[in-house]
Amino acid sequence: MVLTLSNTIVITCYTVACFTRCCQQGVGISKHPRLGARLLLCTRSNHHESTGGANPCGSEVALSSIFGLVSSWNRHPDTISINGYHVPTKQESSTESNDYKRRFNTIATGYPQLDTTFDVAEATKDIRDTLMEYCGEIEPDLVAIGSGGSTHYLKLASLVEYVVRESPCDVLVVRENESTTSTAVPNTEDSEISEPEDSGDVAEFAEPTIKCDPKAVLPGMHNNRPMKVLVCFGSNNWEDSVEALRAAMRLCRPGDEVQLVTTPDFSAGGNAIHVVAPPHEEGTASIEDILMGDLKEVMDDLKTDDLIISSKVLQASPLPAAAMCEYAESENVDIIATGYGGHSHLFHPNSFPFYIAHKAHCSVLVARQPAQSEQQSDEQEKERTVQYATIQEGNHDDDKLKMYHQQQQHQPAAATS
Repeated sequence: MVLTLSNTIVITCYTVACFTRCCQQGVGISKHPRLGARLLLCTRSNHHESTGGANPCGSEVALSSIFGLVSSWNRHPDTISINGYHVPTKQESSTESNDYKRRFNTIATGYPQLDTTFDVAEATKDIRDTLMEYCGEIEPDLVAIGSGGSTHYLKLASLVEYVVRESPCDVLVVRENESTTSTAVPNTEDSEISEPEDSGDVAEFAEPTIKCDPKAVLPGMHNNRPMKVLVCFGSNNWEDSVEALRAAMRLCRPGDEVQLVTTPDFSAGGNAIHVVAPPHEEGTASIEDILMGDLKEVMDDLKTDDLIISSKVLQASPLPAAAMCEYAESENVDIIATGYGGHSHLFHPNSFPFYIAHKAHCSVLVARQPAQSEQQSDEQEKERTVQYATIQEGNHDDDKLKMYHQQQQHQPAAATS
């Protein structure tokens, strides 16, 4: 799904065998109710070529989760359009392409308030570049992708790793909450090769007539329970952790729960404050005070008064990421948010986000710090908004308002020259 400035959502679909940088089906929205952010949600269906089992995002549970979240996020659903986009391989038959369309349309019928369409691109061998070019045109703020096939050790396919590494924006790795998968409808055809270690996978796409277990679906239109989000303040630096908090806030609705969690790292001498404290922070204040105090300005800027926010310090651990995952599962968290960390090799085994993305029982949000140009653009937009509001409050002179609009129209041209 792709969120654009024109409030258009595009869902991309394609076969897994040739997938490298994007996913099979995606959804996104153009206006976030809290921040006005543009979102891109991509999911995949079909089997991963190296493992048995299906991708969770190809299931009814995942697609319903995404559609439900999109519907619940936007306060004006009639302004959202979702466009399914499928890029077939040379070996793919028209029947398979039509099957993707049928699945998409069947789910979409449950959301009459959304404008949905489904397009099929020309067959190509270079699917990843085709999709990346398409995403480059959309310029999303968030990419949501299925976790892919899993092995006995890792729950994340290499193709998903590549998406997270190459994405210019935040990435949401969608995984069905494993604590609730026991109620899923099994696929008897794959029962012989199913093993407990592969619990990150679920049954193949269920027929739309089968209702989803509300506990297995992310909070949205399907259930009204608050979503629980855990934000990691761990081995990432302070700026990355703050960006993870910002990204998590963008996914939240009023009443959702956000918990800021950190744990001392033995590699830092057991000094938890060293792990989470912002630059130039000194003293022996409690970690909870540091987190809640120094993040007050961030949370005020994000208007988090309608959220339930708390902090938690876990027991010191030689592997903080493992402690985070264990705690998240014990609390039945829906999404774990972590900073990208600026690693050139994000999924190096020693990387904090590597462990979280691979081992978490739930969906994982990997946040990136925005590019400097994007930060400047956001600051300029805020400045223009404040300036316009000041003019309206202080003086209703039509001539001044007209002059202001003329200045804004000429400003981009002057900048490019």
